[in-house]
Amino acid sequence: MAQSRRIVRAAASKDFSAGRLLITTAIAIMLVLAAIAISAAAKEPDYAVERAAMVRTMVSYSAEVNSATGRESPPEPGSST
Repeated sequence: MAQSRRIVRAAASKDFSAGRLLITTAIAIMLVLAAIAISAAAKEPDYAVERAAMVRTMVSYSAEVNSATGRESPPEPGSST
C-alpha cells in the first residue's frame, strides 16, 4: 500500500514538473514574440514631418483655388472664429 502511494506521488511530481516546464516555455515564447513586436514597431519610420508638409501644401493649394475663384477660404483648423 505504501509503495503504491509512492508511485502515485512520483507520477504526480513528474506531471507537475512537465506542466511547469510547459508554462515556463509558453511564457518565454510570449516574451520573445513581444520583444520582436516592440522592436519592429520601433523601426517603423515616423512620417509626422511628411504629413505636416502635405497639410501645408494642401492649405496652400486651397488658398490658390479660393483666390482664383473669388471665394473666401474657410478658417484653418484649430483657429477660433
